[in-house]
Amino acid sequence: MKNLAQASPIGAPIEPEDLFALSRGIDRILDYVADLVKESEVMASAPDEGIATMAARLGDALRHLDDALSKPGTDGDHATASADAAIAQRELETAYYAGMVGLLSVEDRTERITRREFYRRSSRIGEAVVDVAERVVYAVVKQS
Repeated sequence: MKNLAQASPIGAPIEPEDLFALSRGIDRILDYVADLVKESEVMASAPDEGIATMAARLGDALRHLDDALSKPGTDGDHATASADAAIAQRELETAYYAGMVGLLSVEDRTERITRREFYRRSSRIGEAVVDVAERVVYAVVKQS
């Protein structure tokens, strides 16, 4: 977080409200991921192909977000481009719907319900990533 509070693209520090929103959003992402992993372990349910695809897309988005968060105080254009790349990870939606369609062929009701919850949790993580990325863009634009 120290990088975020330093200088913005025009030399002013990132505002405290933006730091708070970014910190809260990152914490939410980490909590959601931890909850998904714990629930998967408790339910003894390994990811299916759809969840694995969603996890890969989330990984890509998080790498872009990490890059964006390293630059808002020093290179606003780079931070915005990286945040936009995190937001653009819309393939997550495609994987979500494909996975949901695949659940229609799962005969075991418990497995179907469990996997449906995992898909929803993964989608929620994607929404949280987009929220943080949009806040990066907002913070950079506000400072310019």
